[in-house]
Amino acid sequence: MLVRPQRKLVEQYAKPEAWETLTNDQLTDLAENVSGLPTELTDEDEDAKRFDLLMLRTQLSLLQADTNFASFRDKIMAIASALEDQQAIPAIKAQLVLIQAIAGEEWWEDVTVAMLESARNKLRALIKLIDKAERHVVYTDFEDELGDGTDIDLPQVGTGMNLERFRVKARQISKGT
Repeated sequence: MLVRPQRKLVEQYAKPEAWETLTNDQLTDLAENVSGLPTELTDEDEDAKRFDLLMLRTQLSLLQADTNFASFRDKIMAIASALEDQQAIPAIKAQLVLIQAIAGEEWWEDVTVAMLESARNKLRALIKLIDKAERHVVYTDFEDELGDGTDIDLPQVGTGMNLERFRVKARQISKGT
């Protein structure tokens, strides 16, 4: 139901030639009416999604001057260092200047949300290339077992409601109305 009202625009821009020359009005139409529509594309890359989330949290902490910014920065720097170790891979080598900059302190001195977003877009597809040994994934293989339940009487702890007090209040309210 979301796409149907914008069907004409969707059909118009489904043709490759529609993208060759765009006017400002067409760009505005796309931004206001088409950009928010759902897509059939699904991103199955969980590593990229986790990186997106980390970058989003970093951007928010930067905007809010949050104290968590330093820990987010350190995580991103560690990711960049791990990518730097894989520079024999052509896709990583193509982004090596950015990766080395992010791994260093200087890039972070005057970092902006736009810089973080640009870095996210350029590096998200590379995250899956980090050597799995560097990730320190913890796997567990145990069964959660519950023992036999036993009732324990705690006289100092109430249920949160005094029934007699509730009855008194209810009677007072019913007499008042």
